[in-house]
Parts: sequence; C-alpha cells; structure tokens
Amino acid sequence: MRSNYRFTTLLILCSVILVTNEANAQTNFVDGLIVTISGDTLRGLIDFQDWTSSPEELYFKRREGADQEFYTPKDLLYFEVSGERYISKLVDVDQTPLRVSGLASPAPFSITEHAFLRVLIDGPIPLYFLRDTRPHFYISTDEGTKELISNQYYVVRDNRRILARKNERLYQVQLRQAYPECSFLITDDLRYSESGFKEFILDCQSEMGLGSPTYINIKKPNQFKINPFIGYERNELNYVPIRLMFGRDSKTIVFDGISFGVVAKIINSGNLERGSANFSLDYVSYSSSEDNIDTFGFLTFKAWYGYKFGATENTPFLDAGVSITGRLGNTGDIKFDEDVKIIPGAHFALGYKYDFLYAKTYFNFRSSRQREVKQRIIGVVLGTEL
Repeated sequence: MRSNYRFTTLLILCSVILVTNEANAQTNFVDGLIVTISGDTLRGLIDFQDWTSSPEELYFKRREGADQEFYTPKDLLYFEVSGERYISKLVDVDQTPLRVSGLASPAPFSITEHAFLRVLIDGPIPLYFLRDTRPHFYISTDEGTKELISNQYYVVRDNRRILARKNERLYQVQLRQAYPECSFLITDDLRYSESGFKEFILDCQSEMGLGSPTYINIKKPNQFKINPFIGYERNELNYVPIRLMFGRDSKTIVFDGISFGVVAKIINSGNLERGSANFSLDYVSYSSSEDNIDTFGFLTFKAWYGYKFGATENTPFLDAGVSITGRLGNTGDIKFDEDVKIIPGAHFALGYKYDFLYAKTYFNFRSSRQREVKQRIIGVVLGTEL
C-alpha cells in the first residue's frame, strides 16, 4: 500500500512540473494591429492575454513564424486586438491610499507614467480605463487626459493629533467641471464604476448633440456549460469496523470504484476564460475482493475553482475545492454507523483539456469528526464539454 502511494505522490509531482512548464510557455498570438509613435500602422499577431491589469508591454509578430518584437507605451500610439482598443497616454495615476491607516504622505499624491489605457468609449467624449492594484478611469479635458478620482485623503496636524478628511466622490465634481451642460445627469446614484461612467458619457454625448460614439467596449457574458464524465478511482477507506473485521488495526482496506456524474461550469469571461466555478454531482460504486464486503457507493457534491493555464483549447488545468459525501448502501456483513452519513472533504486535480474532451487525475481526502472515518481517494476522469 505504501508503495502505491509513493508512486502516486511521484506521479502528482511530475504532473505539477509538466503543468508548470506548459503554463510558462503559453502564449496567445492573435490577429491585431499596432500604430507606432512615428505613425506607421503594422498588421500582424499580438500576444493577447485579456489582461486583468493594464499591460506594461506588448509582444508583436509581423507574421506567423516571425521573430517577436517588443513594445512599451512609449513606442506606440495605440493598438487593437481581439475587439479591444488600447491607447498610449502620459497620465497621472493616483497613488493615494484608500485607507486612512495606510497614509504615508501628508497629502494625496500620484505618479506620472506612460501607460496603455483600455478604451471604453471612443468618440466625441472618450472614456479610458487603467488597472493596477485598483481601477482608474480617465476622461479628456481641455487640460489633457485627466483621472477621475474616487476618494482622496488629507492629513491635518492639530497639536499631537493627526486628523484625516475624506473628500468623497471627487469624480462628480470633476465631471461637472468638464461637462457643465450635463451637470443635471450627475446624481448620488452615479457610482465610481465602468457601467456608471459609460452610462453618463453616452447620455451626456446624446444631450450635447455630439452624435454616436465610434467605439464602445462591451463585456463578454460569462458562459455556462455542462460536462458529463466517467472515471475510475481507488479509495483507501479507513473505518474501524472494517479494519477490526479483518484484524487490521493498523491498516486500511482499498476499494476500487467506477464513478460517473455531471459538472455544471460557469466560465469567467475575463482573463481569456481561464477561470471557472464548478459544481458537480457524482456517484461512485465500490467493490472489494474481500468475500464479505458487498458493493456499496457514495454520492458526492463538489464545488471547486478551476484554472486553465493557457488560452487555447489544448491546455493543462488545475482544480481545487471542497466536497460533501453521503453514503449509499452498506458493506455486506459490516454496516456503516448510522451517525456517519455526511462526510466533508477536500478536492484537488490536475488535468489536460483537448478541444471538447478533457482528462484529469485527482486526489480527495474525506474525514468525519463523529467517528474515525477517513478516505484517501485517487482517481482519473474522462469527460466531455457540451
């Protein structure tokens, strides 16, 4: 038994190494165009990663098989890829801590940098977005591209005490100053969010009679998929009555099982659809070579987060989550304790997705505090994505 688990541990470690190497090598070159600082328009392939944070650099190939070219915001005017537009601007980025306890400066402060801003709306009244550790929104004014400030803090020294004043919703003041014709559209309901600013800009543009925008960035909706699967697993079931039955106080009994079930998957539209929330219900039927142990089974509900390491249809992935298992049936001559009906557990898996098919190896650990019931489960699953 110990040798089996040593082999399994080695297999899992090798899988982790292979997955890590595969993940580090993942790129996603798709059709796009760049406009250089000299005004040259180049069409080719851009390594698009559906950036959660704004990209600080860009990799470009003029054609398939060509060498990669490296660009920073100082090198480009803008670029377009996968329906997204990014424009290069020299902007101030607010760095003021959002919490009073985090203040390290006696006044709000910002840094000035060249950055790729994602275009949310392009047209007479543009709206831009940048994310580092928090979101930043920008509008165009007579003074240039200005950031809309959510909150700023001022420190005032009063004898030995340090007081902080919170200047909330400064962005509403900024919008009134930039677009006085649209002041009536600014209410307390206008939140510091992408949807709030988009709605205001579009309404203001219409109110001022400036026509329609030339581009609007539209978020992709999350996807919902159903994945049926079938698998094989080995369960090292550590249960006192079963051990005593065979005179194995210090050992456990191993059961082989066939599992089948279905997964409901909610795929996050951001980050190249790499992340997903998963919920599954599966049944496993166990059997043993021991004469007086009949077939029995468990019904398990699992919830986990899945992460694909690549943006393509062929990529490794990792799962981690929790499970709740209920027993079904008995073990022949040995009955399960009536007190032990629900067993919580943890679920981990490494796998590979190929087109609409996937395979994964997983490890589950289940344990009940009511009685000594522990299960260490190792298995493999083959499934399809509908």
